[in-house]
Amino acid sequence: KLTSATYDAATGTLVVTATNIQANGGGADIDASALTLTGAGGTGYTLTDTMDVERTSATQFTLTLSATDRAGVGPLLNSDGTTSTGGTTYNLAAADDWNTAVSAGDSSDATGNGLTVSNVPIPTL
Repeated sequence: KLTSATYDAATGTLVVTATNIQANGGGADIDASALTLTGAGGTGYTLTDTMDVERTSATQFTLTLSATDRAGVGPLLNSDGTTSTGGTTYNLAAADDWNTAVSAGDSSDATGNGLTVSNVPIPTL
């Protein structure tokens, strides 16, 4: 189960905290394409190009978003903090089997996973 996440817009780093992340025994533990970030207007963006990773610990993993995925989430995660400029609460959702070592049952976790965004560039006019 996901518990929280932080996203640094300047570096494209997404750090996710969860409970009981299982190791895959040699392969990637986290399927990046199973993660969706929701922001401005309630719009979600599912990662498409970011590499899968191994967990950092049983409670954390870190993804560095690809340039493609950074461009996709940029307009959605448009303000520092936990909400977009329009007031939408940021969320990180995980589809079934996001933790690749867990195949029994449904491991999806769609709501209530707070995302805190930092270092959003200030728009220039």
